[in-house]
Amino acid sequence: MHSSEIVENLDTLLAHGANIDIDNLISGLSSHYIVRYLDTLLAHGADVDINELISKLYYDDIIQYLDTLLAHGANIDNIASSLSSIIIVENLDTLLAHGANIDNIASSLDDYYIIDHLDTLLAHGANIGNIVSSLSSIIIVKNLDTLLAHSANIDNIVSNLYLYDIAENLDTLLAHGANIDNIVSKLGNNCYISKNLDILRRYGAKI
Repeated sequence: MHSSEIVENLDTLLAHGANIDIDNLISGLSSHYIVRYLDTLLAHGADVDINELISKLYYDDIIQYLDTLLAHGANIDNIASSLSSIIIVENLDTLLAHGANIDNIASSLDDYYIIDHLDTLLAHGANIGNIVSSLSSIIIVKNLDTLLAHSANIDNIVSNLYLYDIAENLDTLLAHGANIDNIVSKLGNNCYISKNLDILRRYGAKI
């Protein structure tokens, strides 16, 4: 019998006295069959590293057998971190219902998914400051109004921007209340200061 057929009938075979080496059986099984029959295998003494198993599973199997994995010691936040952005978004309610941390979920998403699902993430309690810190500079700039509309702190935004993006969006940042001294300090002593001297002084920079 093939390993998959054995595991499908494991209880019956053992009940009838079959001599089966469980760990040897596992070595011949795909990760799908291991997670599918995980309860049975563990009940018969199998040595299964849950975290290693998760790393070998397809995303669909992780979601389908999430309860089983968690019941045997898997960490929901580690699971969420291992998933692709689209799988996280499609199964957000399920992950949250199983105790996943929303900030950990947000930090595991690609930038575009964060922006596209910003309202949902914030509605579930995600911290806007942490979200800003996880975004790339260019994405922050492109979505500045959206982030500010969701109560992002302008100075935290500035601290997460590249110098070039600060200089290119200086008027906008200052108009939204960014601290002029922080900006001057961030820009440092380089061409960005000299090129934007008039704007900086207009907003009160003492340079």
